[in-house]
Amino acid sequence: MKKNLKTALALLLASLLLWSLPLTGLAAVKVGDVDFDGEVTAADARLALRRAVELETYEKGSDAYVACDADRDGEVTAADARLILRAAVGLQNLDIVVPPSPNGYDTLRSGKFTLDGSMTDNKEGTKPMTMALDGKGGFYAAADFDGMKLGILVKDGRITMISDDKKCYVRLSEAELSTFGISADEFAEMGQTMDFSGLPDLENADEMTSGVFNGKVCTVYRFTNEGGDELRVYMDGTTLLGLYNSYADGSYSILRINSLTPDFPNVPPKGYSNKLTLILFMLAVMPDLV
Repeated sequence: MKKNLKTALALLLASLLLWSLPLTGLAAVKVGDVDFDGEVTAADARLALRRAVELETYEKGSDAYVACDADRDGEVTAADARLILRAAVGLQNLDIVVPPSPNGYDTLRSGKFTLDGSMTDNKEGTKPMTMALDGKGGFYAAADFDGMKLGILVKDGRITMISDDKKCYVRLSEAELSTFGISADEFAEMGQTMDFSGLPDLENADEMTSGVFNGKVCTVYRFTNEGGDELRVYMDGTTLLGLYNSYADGSYSILRINSLTPDFPNVPPKGYSNKLTLILFMLAVMPDLV
């Protein structure tokens, strides 16, 4: 073999593994201060109501629009004006209002999701990414590898390799795994780095502003930690557009999300043939490795 299977699998998985960056927010953002005078008053509620009936022209994603959107659902309605008025008289704490479900950021943190998108960093450039967690320790990840799209499913203590290009798959036996010095547990442990449950709550953001991500006007939630690392969460209403991480050493990563759903895919898909041995699978899918 030009490359042994362990190296091939390790390289594939390494290209897919994600981090979660648990950061602690330093201060909650005051939502509802539409006129930016430092206080939430009845005047702010009036401005929010005027925007709800389009008598004010705050553009979606602008600072004023974000301030009006008290319930953080991506729209400014009379319900937002009511929340701001309640906050003005001390009946509502806007710092703990969270976006209503379903919320893409909460889906990512839940531990069960399917994500399609891409990852960019300052070392590897941009790579397409498909990954899923089942909430029970199982995961699926796929990427282009040596010109072929290859996926790995780790579930119930078993590893399954899947080729979408060749519409086939193989389940690796314990004997095959031991031959190459790998185990399902080893991959399961590596897959745990895909867990985003350590991401902070949006309401603990150090700063909430308007911004643009992939050409879309959105709300940006910014978190920092004492080490100088920064996380930005880009939301269009309840839709999660992406995450940006920058680190004190100058490195960074950008996760762009094309689609995110709170489910786990049917893998291998129905209709895919099962190659009986690993060698047959590798010959069919990646002959240059053999």
